[in-house]
Amino acid sequence: MINLNYQSSDTSLLPSDFQLEDYKKIARDSKKRFLQFCFSNAEIPDQGFKIHISATQINYQVILDEVFDLCKSNLIDFKYISNREQLLDNLAGKDDLWASGKFITIYPSSLDDFKKVIVKLYENNVLKVQDGIAIFSDRRYRDSNVIFYRYGRLKGPDKWIYNPITKLKEYRDYESMEYRLPAWVDEPFPDNSDDSKTCKYLFKKIIPTEGLNSKPSGATFLAHVAGSEEEFVLKNAHPGYMNLGVACTDSLKNEAVNIKRMMKFDFIPNYIADFSEDEDYFLCEEKKCGLSVDDYRADSHHNFIDKKLRKKTINDYRKSITDLLKNVQILHDERIFFRRYIIGKCFSRSRN
Repeated sequence: MINLNYQSSDTSLLPSDFQLEDYKKIARDSKKRFLQFCFSNAEIPDQGFKIHISATQINYQVILDEVFDLCKSNLIDFKYISNREQLLDNLAGKDDLWASGKFITIYPSSLDDFKKVIVKLYENNVLKVQDGIAIFSDRRYRDSNVIFYRYGRLKGPDKWIYNPITKLKEYRDYESMEYRLPAWVDEPFPDNSDDSKTCKYLFKKIIPTEGLNSKPSGATFLAHVAGSEEEFVLKNAHPGYMNLGVACTDSLKNEAVNIKRMMKFDFIPNYIADFSEDEDYFLCEEKKCGLSVDDYRADSHHNFIDKKLRKKTINDYRKSITDLLKNVQILHDERIFFRRYIIGKCFSRSRN
């Protein structure tokens, strides 16, 4: 981290109680994504436990203010995403999986410090009632919606985890999304609310077989019912994520309502079922047969360069576009209008 002028245009989010004296404690990364408050004089170790605090698009300022006050009064170092636009993208699921939900990162100076800090955070009455986004690379602290932790590198650029006795490389950090502890570290908090959760449907009645699309806010799979080989499309939305002010779980639930309304059209996938696992929402849709645009473009027999193939390729594109426009008109005639849509991906809200 380097010193900076915090009034940079990249910094559009500050704690509400930021004082001039706090300016002296600021540092910033070279990419100008994070603002770091260096309240302690302790040396941050190369590796160890770090604490991540998540949030939603609704409560991020409240959470930042609470963490700032707590860390300042207890001389704890932390950093946070200080550009509001970047943060909103993160909380909409538009960041990569590693970064998703990691609004605030707290750097304890030791294992004892880590345990004390995380308890202070958990006992904060404001943080206790806030919603957040689950961080896939971390472990939840007890039953908190916003407090997560993991063991990893605390300082770069080295990405390796070293055995403190042999000084040898054990494994490279950030290689796997799964929560992982080195062999010489015991789990500091063996029990949390996630440990007791079990699936009712997923991998029991509904068997995912292939990932089609994945992002932090949810994913799309091919799946089948246990005992059957007939495939369908399984869509998932994680709680906490919002886009344009709408929860992603609500958007997918709205899609279920819409495709039920539009099942009479043969170009709309049929609704099969929907269900929830904990707070995650799942929608099962008919798998439509056909060739995707990407697969079509990748086929060497379809191109605009070869003179022998150009005419057929143009006609194929013309037919597909005409067919798409015809289907949109059919929906318009039924007074179903799209505010926005992505072909082959999803339907957004419709209205009468």
